[in-house]
Amino acid sequence: KYNMYETASDGTAKTRELTDDEQEMLDMLYASETIFSGFDDEMQTILSVTPGGIITPIDITITGDSETGVKIAEIAASVGGARYWWGMSGPTYFDCSGLVYYCYNSAGVNIERSSANVYGHSGQALTRDQLQAGDIIAIGKNGKYTHIGIYAGNNQVIHAGGGNSSTHGDDPNACVKVTTLDKFIGGSRSDHAFRRLY
Repeated sequence: KYNMYETASDGTAKTRELTDDEQEMLDMLYASETIFSGFDDEMQTILSVTPGGIITPIDITITGDSETGVKIAEIAASVGGARYWWGMSGPTYFDCSGLVYYCYNSAGVNIERSSANVYGHSGQALTRDQLQAGDIIAIGKNGKYTHIGIYAGNNQVIHAGGGNSSTHGDDPNACVKVTTLDKFIGGSRSDHAFRRLY
């Protein structure tokens, strides 16, 4: 069964199961891999016509000394494959900072919804040797961080990557994925920060 995600005027996201008629319509739309919007006159409505099966947990071993940190990383791994959608914070679509917000709050660590740059300057500063599962890695240039991921231990970072402000769940290559820490911090965004927010 598909879900309908409704974004209210206060920015909160709500979900409900579709009616049988809505389900039938989306089944037909899914055949053409269409994203249909505008179902509701009173709310901005976003309908995902990609089945939930797109979310495939990332099969990695998560290690760390903190139970909370491991839980944060496990939640990130559990939404592997979820597509990138600028400004979204889950549970089906994420941007990079939205993934951090979702995983932390789902693990019981209450943080504000903010940007990669704000998260990259928050919490406790760490060295690479101090990284544990659940810590964040922010990358950017000239001290301004534009992308962020969650450390999973064993030199691995889980992040919602490959998208930008014009990506709205329509690129299967822009999604929650895992990469090595060296690759994550070694690209064109030369500055990086290791932080602990829990």
